[in-house]
Amino acid sequence: MAAASSGDPGGSVGRRLPLYLDPTNSFGELTYLQLSGKNGVTLPFNPYIIGKSVEACAGGEIEDAKSEAQGTKDTLMVRNPTQVTKLLKLTRLIDGTEVEVVPHPNLNVCRCIISTFDLIRMEEKDILAEMAKDNVIRVQRITRYTDGKKINTPALILTFCKTTYPETIKVGLRRVPTRPYIPNPMLCYGCFSYGHTRARCPGPQRCVNCSGEFHGDECGEATLCLNCKGDHRPTNRQCPVYKKEVEIIKVKVRDNLSFPEARKRVEQQAGSYAQVAAQQKDKEIARLQEESKQKDEKIERMMAVIEKMNHQTGQEKSRQNREQSVSREKPHSSREKRITTITTGPVTRSRTNSPAVKETKRGRSSKQNTNKPATSPDPSPPPKKTAISTHDLTQMDYSGEESEASETPPNQHLR
Repeated sequence: MAAASSGDPGGSVGRRLPLYLDPTNSFGELTYLQLSGKNGVTLPFNPYIIGKSVEACAGGEIEDAKSEAQGTKDTLMVRNPTQVTKLLKLTRLIDGTEVEVVPHPNLNVCRCIISTFDLIRMEEKDILAEMAKDNVIRVQRITRYTDGKKINTPALILTFCKTTYPETIKVGLRRVPTRPYIPNPMLCYGCFSYGHTRARCPGPQRCVNCSGEFHGDECGEATLCLNCKGDHRPTNRQCPVYKKEVEIIKVKVRDNLSFPEARKRVEQQAGSYAQVAAQQKDKEIARLQEESKQKDEKIERMMAVIEKMNHQTGQEKSRQNREQSVSREKPHSSREKRITTITTGPVTRSRTNSPAVKETKRGRSSKQNTNKPATSPDPSPPPKKTAISTHDLTQMDYSGEESEASETPPNQHLR
């Protein structure tokens, strides 16, 4: 079986050393024994008498002991199984006081939960018969109600006759992991006080809404909690008293203590209920203030981003408006006609200054010059060019001369 986990009841009661390092089994699992006077006899007030009597019977020191029931009983904590066997036979102290030693009725058991669908169709008694070899003394299935019908869940509560439970338990061929069982606080639905059930309620029945005397199912009074005097029902699980009871149960299960000891430890650590409630209220207020501050900062950052985006959008619109106004002032046509050369005789005109057109004309001129026979240079001076303004030429009609100009080779003057 695997080593004990740190849950119910936890490492303090588990084996101190592995078995192969502890041949005498002096550091095994903790066992609780209860020592009390026989037939109501009071134990001696001298603790040394009890101590010497117990150690003499056990053959050595035991793990620890503590008083309970206002000093009328002692709880003995023993790890060695041999000492447990000897102490169960103790009947008289060294001063002659008759006593009896029995296994503790509450502290020598622990409970855990397993969850597996392999056992969902089996009866609890059949499961208990199979798990008895693992010191399981009780099996209880957790059920739920759906549409008024009781339905089994895969969760089972296992009770062990020992102070520790294993990390896993074998179910058939599988090992199912265990986890600690933390029961809900015991709340009476008669008087709405903690610590007992309605079947054993000693007090009068109270109203679930106003916590006053029961006056029917309908109540028009203000909501009031009987336990913390808050403005909620006593069955509310957000009640500070309910949360405190849950913490007490956790300490009891974790450290394997009785309820009074667990309650005392929790109250010593956290202070009184009023202090706990005030601390919780202050923490809640601080948390809400911090959340509000963070939300305000987030809103401010978002507003800054939006303002920046609006500013950038306005600048972009202004730039686009300026570009549109400038484009309206420019001429619609991007090409302008230019007159490059005017000679006397038939007019030779170039409509554009495009480099591609010039290159085409240059190629045609060089081709015609190569076919023409060589002649002597003409000693006569070149014809005189007559300048004509661009304004005048653009007003002239060249439709009739277009074909003649296109037939005249470029850069070739007529004599």
